[in-house]
Amino acid sequence: MDHSLDWRLVRHPPGPRCSTHREAGWGQLKNGALLRKASDDNFAVFVTSDKNLPLQQNVSRLNIAVVVLDVLESDRGLRAQKAAAAGAIE
Repeated sequence: MDHSLDWRLVRHPPGPRCSTHREAGWGQLKNGALLRKASDDNFAVFVTSDKNLPLQQNVSRLNIAVVVLDVLESDRGLRAQKAAAAGAIE
């Protein structure tokens, strides 16, 4: 998960592997470098709230799906947790 999301979201999605950029040891990486590293390390999905990412990066050239969550800064953790609990994020 991108640095733009609340780290608590990692606790909710089902599946074999979910980690924040810091947990993966990529805290220093930003933007395209972070996305490429996730793709190179065989992550299937990159989750972010950066609505500009698809416009700034050529994601079609990478072997990773990009999910952009629409969250407000003030309640991003709460809304993300509710979405995960409702099964909206898989």
